[in-house]
Amino acid sequence: MQLNIETLKPLDNIEEVRLGFENFKTFIEQIKSRGILEQIKLSSDLRTLLAVFTGIKPSSSSIDLKTLEQINEFLPETIRVEKDIVFNTESLSRTLRKYKDIMEVSGEELLNLDLFINRLTSPELASKNPRVSLSDLRKGLCFGFPYNTVINYATTSSSHSSLFQLIEIFNSKSESELKIELGLSQDSTFPYKEFKSIVNMLALIDLTAVLSVYRNKFMQIITFFNLAITPEDYDNLSMNRFGWSLAIGEFAWVGIIKDEDLNYLISIQQLYKELGIDDYIDEQLDF
Repeated sequence: MQLNIETLKPLDNIEEVRLGFENFKTFIEQIKSRGILEQIKLSSDLRTLLAVFTGIKPSSSSIDLKTLEQINEFLPETIRVEKDIVFNTESLSRTLRKYKDIMEVSGEELLNLDLFINRLTSPELASKNPRVSLSDLRKGLCFGFPYNTVINYATTSSSHSSLFQLIEIFNSKSESELKIELGLSQDSTFPYKEFKSIVNMLALIDLTAVLSVYRNKFMQIITFFNLAITPEDYDNLSMNRFGWSLAIGEFAWVGIIKDEDLNYLISIQQLYKELGIDDYIDEQLDF
């Protein structure tokens, strides 16, 4: 099937993908001759590295540090390693300029991307919007996740964390201890077992179904524990598509994946097939 270029409008760097793929093949031959490929091909590192080489992912922090140390000397000039992050200098620079208001990048950081990487990995910076994690915004965009998905994740990440804190609360405290902490008398009515049973469902894989089916119960628990989760935030969380992933690695992202983002990811998948990238990776991994 021929690639429909119209579907690739969000992907404006097709030639960069082609060149990155050629550089990646050269890189593979180099590490193969040193016996390094055999050590890392069982992980997802190769697919993630490919996404960085092609510029689809400006950077990544998911590659094993030992792997980065082994391959560092074989990386082309455009692919750099700083701390535990590998990055594509051209793609990352473009991303920083595109989202300059979010990144708040200085001229010095644009000239020396290592400085920005060090700031990216520093502790959470205060956000002007208390509902949005500035750190999540920056990391999500720098790691190549689609814009709308990143925005939705950064907006709901604090709610997501608060919701999962309930698991820790119920697993670490008895009913009596919780009553004391909540200022309730020991003879007061408190649906401890029911709440705990509902909360433990958060550990299930199909979180979307759990949050949707038990919405009223969860909202009751959220209100009871005075968690800063609005009904709107909850509904956003319940629409998460967990486990969405493509063969280019690391595209699973906790958050709402908008249709335009799905189209973008699908267009990348189509391009990879068109260029023979998927077949090449499968061949290297002996699939």
